Amino acid sequence: MTLFEYVSVAVSIVLALSIARIVDGLRASFEPDRRYWVHATWVVIKLFNPIIFWWGTWSLREASWNFLGFSLLLAWPIGLYLQISSLVTRDPESVLDWRSQFYDQRRWFFGANALLNMLSLVSPFSVGASHSLHVGVALALNAVLSVVAFASDRPSVHGTIVVCIAVLTLLAFAVGAYAPVAAAI
Repeated sequence: MTLFEYVSVAVSIVLALSIARIVDGLRASFEPDRRYWVHATWVVIKLFNPIIFWWGTWSLREASWNFLGFSLLLAWPIGLYLQISSLVTRDPESVLDWRSQFYDQRRWFFGANALLNMLSLVSPFSVGASHSLHVGVALALNAVLSVVAFASDRPSVHGTIVVCIAVLTLLAFAVGAYAPVAAAI
């Protein structure tokens, strides 16, 4: 077993937990009488984040692994799991109104999103890797939008931000711009 394979097993386990958590809340998030379109859009975006991240880690197979690099790489899926936990509660069936739930949890969710994007900006350098300029710009933009969303409780601001980040995510798929550390979008 190579060091990369060893590292990727730990990452895969945490990512699988993230996927299980978000899938567990999918049906409840989209029930018509409780649905809030901003929350539902974030659920879809966050469903793809662990998948994108896992796929992108392949580009790190030749990296110079060390404990710091491993720790930073593993910190991302752990942070994502915690973020998803704020988006989709442990008992999604008990949430009566996803709009209220979203705004109650927005500071945790967007604080985590800003930190995940910042981590994504710096972590590849710990293993001798880097990402392209457009990926770096997308990560920085996402971090800035997350700080704005953290500070605002205005639905119009959150609607604009989720649309912007959804478009960034779709563009990243279209041009194949995702590096393993760009998945925080």
